[in-house]
Amino acid sequence: MANKSRRRVKMVRAIEKSIMHPDIYGTINYRRMNEAQIKQYMHRYLLDCVSSLYKDDKKCNEDTSIKFAKSAVLWEGNVKTTINNLIFMGTQHRPDMVVEFPKYRIGIEVKKGNAGGVVREGIGQSIVYSTVFDFVICLVVDTSNDKKILNSVKSDKERQVVKSLWNEYNISFNVI
Repeated sequence: MANKSRRRVKMVRAIEKSIMHPDIYGTINYRRMNEAQIKQYMHRYLLDCVSSLYKDDKKCNEDTSIKFAKSAVLWEGNVKTTINNLIFMGTQHRPDMVVEFPKYRIGIEVKKGNAGGVVREGIGQSIVYSTVFDFVICLVVDTSNDKKILNSVKSDKERQVVKSLWNEYNISFNVI
């Protein structure tokens, strides 16, 4: 498991904040869009975030930080990019997005839905990704009318599981 230095945790938190940006979910009708369309909106915010992280961390100029970010952020929606599959238990898996920093990699899994199945899939896939990625961000986009998934994350049992995912597997589990 990768070291959770203060710097790395700060970067993971910044990335997760970028893909949960209120402008994404306040602008688009995410309930009617498929996951690919939602990820397309996330991509711009993710690129901006990674560019800013490079600019701050490497003290480079804007053009250089954008270049670094474009090479660091991989996503399945870009036809010029390939996210390689990993084999686990005889099955191929790959995250929706990857951020590759020089010394560590972050896998990002996005699930959209209104029932427990998306939570189980997201957690299961994230555990698989944690076998090859240093950190994993799992984002569940709750489309239920009453926000039952989002509201349940605040319960004691759920908070303990989320904490355990982070402590044991370097998985940051989020619901929006």
